[in-house]
Amino acid sequence: MKNLCQCKDGLLYNNFSIIFLQTFIAPNVQIAENDFISGVTEGTIDEQLFIRETKDSEIINRYKLKGFDISIEIGKENPVHIEGHVCVMLTVFFNLTFELSYRIIVPDDGESFQFCRTSAPLDTDQMITLAALVQKVEHWESDDRGIQTISGSVESIKITNLCLDAESTYRATSTDEVITSFDEVQRRYAEYFYKMSDNQFRLNEHHYVFLDIWESIDHKGALNGFPQMQEEDIIEHIEMNHKSELIGLMSFYPEEWPYRMEGNYKDICGENIAIDTDDLVLANENICVVFGTYGLRGDEAPTDWKKHLMRRNHYHVSWPEYLVIIEILLSKKYMINYVLYKYINNSHLAVGGNIRTIIEQNAY
Repeated sequence: MKNLCQCKDGLLYNNFSIIFLQTFIAPNVQIAENDFISGVTEGTIDEQLFIRETKDSEIINRYKLKGFDISIEIGKENPVHIEGHVCVMLTVFFNLTFELSYRIIVPDDGESFQFCRTSAPLDTDQMITLAALVQKVEHWESDDRGIQTISGSVESIKITNLCLDAESTYRATSTDEVITSFDEVQRRYAEYFYKMSDNQFRLNEHHYVFLDIWESIDHKGALNGFPQMQEEDIIEHIEMNHKSELIGLMSFYPEEWPYRMEGNYKDICGENIAIDTDDLVLANENICVVFGTYGLRGDEAPTDWKKHLMRRNHYHVSWPEYLVIIEILLSKKYMINYVLYKYINNSHLAVGGNIRTIIEQNAY
């Protein structure tokens, strides 16, 4: 059975944002601003979404953390090199639920801000590998004996200028240390806050990917005039003729996306939950993919899109309101799971223990 309706030529990703969200609980942490962490009090999208009477009533507190530099090489035959600075942000809900976000942003060269850059546009396989940097994808490797094994890592990754040492202690001057594991970087950032908490119970951190594909998306082969199409035509073409690629993105499965059956699209990718016909938004429990055509919209639109897109240097995505919604949903989901697992853990401890203490812990 073949994907007869699918394009033989794939998509190309020129400019995009990848935000890795890491959620965990760290009760009773008093955050003191310093060279490593600074509060973000103005210019956030929260001001437009929530009404606050006093500072004490804030349910969301945002901080900017010192980031790090990254260099990644993806692919062996036609490798693409991604390098630049990774921004790190922290969102805290109710002074309890922490959400670290690591942001790889690849803007257009003509934009007024620069974060990361790529040596060439990424194809879908390469984008899957990059977006699954934390979640891991299936990579087959052969050892010296010729035995194949699965490795979840990318081919080459180097992280430098990290200001947290192996004990998650902040160092004002970064060392010459080169880290080759994104997991290790995430561990150090989370541990920095864990160490300030009096929490004795930990639930494994939750990881999520927010992938924002900007309006400069392109197409290989016959549809070389792809960006000049009308916005809604671009989205319709992607949704109808690139289902197998979207299945790969939504399942973090590279290499074999041309053979993914379009008949499985709805089961894996679900419905397009965008509110406009010229956007495509897909979401599941691991990843959200946003295809936006904001920069292609004409002057007749009521919104000044040129001005709107200039704010990406601050928000890092084209649709910041939706990112806030994702943050809140992930925070609520994690909190519910945390309470359930802590209750189960306390119940196990109740056998032969102090019942009153266990009840107090469950009530807390």
